[in-house]
Amino acid sequence: MGSGGIDIRAAVARRDAYRASLPPQAATEQTEAGRIAALLRWSPADVPDLTERYRAPGGTMQLRPVQNAMLWNLEQTGGLCGPVGVGGGKGLFSMLAPVALRAERPLLLLPANLQDTFHMEYRKFRQHFKVAANLKIMTYSALSVNSGADFLMKYRPDLIICDEAHNLRHLTSTRTKRFMRYARQFPETRYAFISGTLTKRGLKDYAHLIELALGDGAPIPLQLAELMSWANVLDADGVALPHDWRAVSRCLLPTSPTTDARVAREAFADRFRATPGVVASDESDLGVGLYFHELPVAEPEVVKAARLELQRTWCRPDGEELVDAFAVFRVEQQLSSGFYYVWDWPNGVVDVEWMERRACWNKAVRRILKSNDHRWDSPLRVALALSNGTLEDPKALAAYEGWKGVRDRPQPPTKAVWLDDFLVRAAGAWVLEQLAARPGTPVSVWYEHTALGSALEQLGLPLYGSGSDPQTSTDDALACSIIAHGTGKNLQRTPVMLVLNWPRSGSTVEQLVGRAHRPGQLADAVEVHYLAHTPQARTSLRDSLTDETYVQQSMSTRRKVELGTWLPNTWSTAT
Repeated sequence: MGSGGIDIRAAVARRDAYRASLPPQAATEQTEAGRIAALLRWSPADVPDLTERYRAPGGTMQLRPVQNAMLWNLEQTGGLCGPVGVGGGKGLFSMLAPVALRAERPLLLLPANLQDTFHMEYRKFRQHFKVAANLKIMTYSALSVNSGADFLMKYRPDLIICDEAHNLRHLTSTRTKRFMRYARQFPETRYAFISGTLTKRGLKDYAHLIELALGDGAPIPLQLAELMSWANVLDADGVALPHDWRAVSRCLLPTSPTTDARVAREAFADRFRATPGVVASDESDLGVGLYFHELPVAEPEVVKAARLELQRTWCRPDGEELVDAFAVFRVEQQLSSGFYYVWDWPNGVVDVEWMERRACWNKAVRRILKSNDHRWDSPLRVALALSNGTLEDPKALAAYEGWKGVRDRPQPPTKAVWLDDFLVRAAGAWVLEQLAARPGTPVSVWYEHTALGSALEQLGLPLYGSGSDPQTSTDDALACSIIAHGTGKNLQRTPVMLVLNWPRSGSTVEQLVGRAHRPGQLADAVEVHYLAHTPQARTSLRDSLTDETYVQQSMSTRRKVELGTWLPNTWSTAT
C-alpha cells in the first residue's frame, strides 16, 4: 500500500470477490476467515505529517506521530479503534476528529473527572490547531441517567468520540445498553473509540466497539460463534477446545497451526495493529526510568487473626455474616489496611428488625451457595429461584419473605472500626523518609478506601478525594484517591508514588502509574512503591500482572508493569 492512502473501495471489492469465489458448502465456515485475511495493512511509514493541514494560523505546535496516525486512519476509514497509551495525545485527537470527518454534530463522551482537564487543554490547543468549535461534551455518568438517553436522541450526533472507551466495556451496564440502542437506531453514525486500557481480559471487552467503528473492516469475527471461539483461545481466562483452535488457525495461523496461546495472541496482535482504522501506540518507553519498590510492612497479629477468622467463618469481626466470596474479599481488603466498615446508625438507634431479617436472609443465601449447585450461584439467582418455585427450600423462602418486607428501608451509612493504624503510620514514615532523601521532589500516596484517606488527612497529608483536583496542588506530599484521580490527571510533578491499596485490575494499574510516568515527566525515573504484606495484597498484584500479560501479548504493546523494574520481587513466591 502506498503513501497515498487506503483504497477502501478496493478492499471491499477484494473481499466480495473472495466470498463469491467460495464453494457454497464452504462459504458459511470460511466467510469470516476470508474477510479478515483480505483486509489491507498499513504501517507508520505510510502516514504523512498532517500538522500543516490541522495547524491554526500562527500555531507552532507539532502533531505527534501517534496523533498523525490516528487522524490519517480516521480520514481513510471513517472510524477508529485506538488503544493508545497513557499520555499519547488522545485529547487533541478528540478536538480534531470532527474536523477530519467534517462532522456536523460531533459528541465527545468522557469520564466526569476529565471534563476540567479537557477544557484546560482545549484552551491551550486552540491557539495552535483548528480544533472543532461545534464539539459537544457528555459524561459517561450522564449517559447512565434518563436525561442522557434523551439527549442522544435529540442531538442525534453524527460522530461520537469515546475517550476512555473502556467505560463502555460492559454490555450489561445501563450506559452501554443506551449507547448500543442509539447505534442500532442510527447506523450511519461514525465512531472513534480511544483508551489506554481498551481491554482488560478479553475480546468481549471491546468487540462491540470495534465492530461499530470499522464494520466489515474489523479484524475480529462479526459472527458470534466464531468470536466466542477466538475469545476461548485469546482471552486471559479462555479455555479453548479443538474446534476453537481450528477457528483461529483458519485466519491467524493458516500455515503453522498451534495450541500455544502466546503464539496465537501475538499473531492476533500483528493482524490487529496493522488493520486500517486501528492505531495501537506503544509510548510507555518515554526515556524515563520506571521502578517498582516493595515497601516492607509487617502485618500486625490483631489484623492477621481477624483476617484468618474471616476466611474461616465468612463473618466480619463484628459478627456480620457475608454471603459470597466477593464480599469476603472486599472485607479482607479493608482488614489489610487495618480496619473494617460497620453500620453507623443515625442517633445510635439500631433498626433491629432490619438487621435480624437481613442476617437471616444472608445466612440462608450462604448455605445455598455453599451447596455448589451451579444453578444458584448468586444471591439474585437464589431469590429468583425461591420466588418462582424452582428452588424448594421452605426455610430459605421464609427468610426471603421476611427480608423483602424490610429491604426497601434506607440503608444506614457506614463507619470505620480500626484494629490497627499500622498502614497509616507506615505511610507517614515513608513520606518523611522520601522528603528528607530528595528535598524538592513532591510525593503522592494513593489509597482506595475513604476511611484510609481520612486517616491520612488526620496524619497531616493534604487530601485529594472526590471533588478536588490534585493537579493544582503545590504541596510537597499529597494523598490521592485512586477512584477519583487514578485516570486522566497529569501528575508529573510527583514522580515518587506510594500505592497503599494495589488495584486488582491491570488496566487500573496502567492508568494509575500513568499519572506520573507520562510525556512531560522531567525526572530521570518514576518510582512506584507498593505493599505485599498480606495474601490479599499479593493476590491483587498477581491478578493485575495476569491482566497486563494478556494485553501485552494480544495487542503487542509494552505495559508499564512489564516496562518497569521490580525491586525486589519477593511477593511472587510468597504464600
